[in-house]
Amino acid sequence: LAREPFPHRLVVLSGSDMRGVEVGRPAVRVDRTYLFLAFVGFLYLLIGLFTAAKERGAVTRVFWALCLSTFAVYVITPVGPRDGIWKASWLAEDFFRALLPALLLHLFLIFPRAKTPRFLIPLLYAPAAAYLVAQAALLRAEGAQAASLQEGATRLWLVYFLVYAVAVVARLVKLLATRREDPEVEKQVRWIGLGVAVGLAPFLILSVLPRALGFESPLLSSVAVVPLVFIPLAFAYAILKWRLWDVELFVREALGTTAAVLLGGMTFVLLNALLDRTLEGMAEAGKNVIAFGSGIVLASLLVPVKKRITDVLEKIQYHDTYRARRALLDIARDFATPRPREELVQAITRRVEEGLNVVPCTLFLFDEGNGNGNADAHLLAERLADKDVWYLRGATFGPEEPASARRLHAMGYRAFFAMRCGGSLAGALGVGHKDGRVPLSSEDEGLLSAVMAQASLAYENARLYGALAERLEEIRTLQQYQESIIRSSSSGIVVIGPDDRVQSANPAFAQIVGRGESDLVGLLFEEVLPGIAPESAPSPEEDRTLEAKYATAQGEERDLRVSISPFQGSPDRRVVLVDDVTDRLRAERALAER
Repeated sequence: LAREPFPHRLVVLSGSDMRGVEVGRPAVRVDRTYLFLAFVGFLYLLIGLFTAAKERGAVTRVFWALCLSTFAVYVITPVGPRDGIWKASWLAEDFFRALLPALLLHLFLIFPRAKTPRFLIPLLYAPAAAYLVAQAALLRAEGAQAASLQEGATRLWLVYFLVYAVAVVARLVKLLATRREDPEVEKQVRWIGLGVAVGLAPFLILSVLPRALGFESPLLSSVAVVPLVFIPLAFAYAILKWRLWDVELFVREALGTTAAVLLGGMTFVLLNALLDRTLEGMAEAGKNVIAFGSGIVLASLLVPVKKRITDVLEKIQYHDTYRARRALLDIARDFATPRPREELVQAITRRVEEGLNVVPCTLFLFDEGNGNGNADAHLLAERLADKDVWYLRGATFGPEEPASARRLHAMGYRAFFAMRCGGSLAGALGVGHKDGRVPLSSEDEGLLSAVMAQASLAYENARLYGALAERLEEIRTLQQYQESIIRSSSSGIVVIGPDDRVQSANPAFAQIVGRGESDLVGLLFEEVLPGIAPESAPSPEEDRTLEAKYATAQGEERDLRVSISPFQGSPDRRVVLVDDVTDRLRAERALAER
């Protein structure tokens, strides 16, 4: 009677009275209770999809199955004529309805840690199997037997759900009573437990329990479904607030993709409408070609448009720290100029603190022995030897955990990111929670990994720069030492170039010839010491010594001993060593006269 054509003409026989009746199109009534439950179901589905996309593990799989079952129970509702579609939806709803209580208890038996023996887990689903068998029997039953079987199956599910819900509440009470060292896990348990308790308790008391006892009130049942929304909202708040699965990143990407698709679709529709109005005389095939081409162009713009929208959403999300976060990715460019290691370490730490607001934040550097002299550095070198990130969680500490790990955790460090130079571990960046309380998201961790990759290059440049600076300092010190020796020598020392001109002279030589050091540079050696020909210098393998007389500017004659040697490393240059032996020769002659 709900199908066209309308109206349907019927003949109604009541006793001996026969009447003709026309049944028109049924009036549309909005089922607000169903819409509310469907909204709750879609909340579960979105949270479950995000969890399955971001995490892997037994808890994640059970949670995804629970979200899917809740979505199916709330959304799939058999309506209309009892055809194949009606039967399929009826079986699907009952299948997920049977799994729902068992999945809920299964989740809280393995969250946050699995302590229930594995062989007991399949027994949780025995009532679900019994309920499915009863529902399958309904397909073959007829009349009063079907009604009785339906009532029994419904009572079975209500009792099954009630018992398992009480077990879930008991498990939550135990979880909440257990103290944990990790505050993050403690907050997760509290929020999820609060949502389940607030959302499930009214539904059990006002709907499930009365129906199981044979007392049903449509008003109370309608009121009981309202608190169910708190269960997915509690999960969502725990995820958003305590970063269990980085839902904020998923929401940002989803909003960016949805906005880009909607914008592209609206533009395509407007273009088609404009083409229909503008090109009225064009053939339909031509319009289709133009529409197809415009669709291709719009599809090619989806990715850049989505990226721009995501960037805008990221600016809104991080507002004050957005520029500082972007600046973190410019470390390699900003520190391309070599600088001291200490300055580089301070700059990297300061940028990470400003970009992510992490407390604490320290860049640990390892010595050549990989930190053997320091317990903390030795532990970090050991844990980061074969991985790039080490997470420090107090909940995973066992009795064999080193004291340095507990000390680092007590200081507030929650993650360490490796910094490698030349394939070896050079340091580790230790960070805590954002603002001291919010754990890092996967996007934050990826950003820090990229930062450390760039910091490794900058640190390697700084280390090479430091080694080069040390080498230059050694050379400078050696040059100063050699120059001091030359300038302190009592013998005159002069270097002559290929053109026989003086290139350098020490103070002793300047005193012998009676001129300033700067005045000697550039003069021909023959002008400085007449009568001594530098071209008579020896071969590179020989030294030549000669004696000569030199008259000073005051007319005093001095006896000189001159040694000419090749300049090592530059054969076309010569080193001339001049000694004033006048006093010694006079003493020898005086001694000989006696």
